[in-house]
Amino acid sequence: VIIRGGKAVVGAAKLANLALRERSAMAALQGARRAAAAARSPARARAAPGILRGAAATSLAENAAWALGPGVANAAIQAGGDALSGRTFSAEDVGSAFVGGAITGLTRRLGPAGASALGAVATSALPDLVQLRAPSIERMSQAAYAGRVFGGVGGQIGQRWSNGLSSNNKGRLGEAMGRVRSAVNGQFREKGPKVREPIEGTRLRWEPDGLSGLLRFEDKFGPWARLSHNQELARKALRENFILYHFTPDDVARIAGVPSGVLGRQVTQRFSDQP
Repeated sequence: VIIRGGKAVVGAAKLANLALRERSAMAALQGARRAAAAARSPARARAAPGILRGAAATSLAENAAWALGPGVANAAIQAGGDALSGRTFSAEDVGSAFVGGAITGLTRRLGPAGASALGAVATSALPDLVQLRAPSIERMSQAAYAGRVFGGVGGQIGQRWSNGLSSNNKGRLGEAMGRVRSAVNGQFREKGPKVREPIEGTRLRWEPDGLSGLLRFEDKFGPWARLSHNQELARKALRENFILYHFTPDDVARIAGVPSGVLGRQVTQRFSDQP
């Protein structure tokens, strides 16, 4: 029976491996066909979703803000929760919460669920590690699960909300996020209504979303957003003074997932403290 069972397992593994290879080959063939079709149709290729070519990359100041913001929020919620529950204030717990929040922000590329789970595990384990104690696997598991669930739900809500906005409201959201991002980089935008400006070397005009000295900002939101003809001409004319910020619903999901994940960890911590 054991020998026959072993042969059956080996045979099933061979069939699974063959099916996987055939599936991979078909996927590669379909990908090649899609690439060839896109090459034959440049207009269709340009319509593909994604981050716009030439969009500004995340700066060091923005990464620092992604670490500092969630870290402060996590530490504040930890301190507030301790005060409301009557627990003794612990600098180690608050400091660990700050580090956990910072880890959540810095690992945002993992998605709201993954980043929140990782930050929750760090927040739960650090107080024990500081005291040279073995971290509680049960508390870490609870924190990871709650951070994953709450962070994922919060991220889904933020993503669906932003994705369901009208085109005009998506434009306003992109401009609001662009103002925050430029301020983080120390490029504060001038106040006042938008003004149409001439495009150097042409008779055309365009309307930037923001001005800061010689800099001109263009904010886009959504995976299908594209620059207009005049905006493309303005980018070529302004060169490094043209700053393009492109946001997607995934960015909103990452922002919404941070407080949700922190809340989930706090909820499980409070319940686990109860007798």
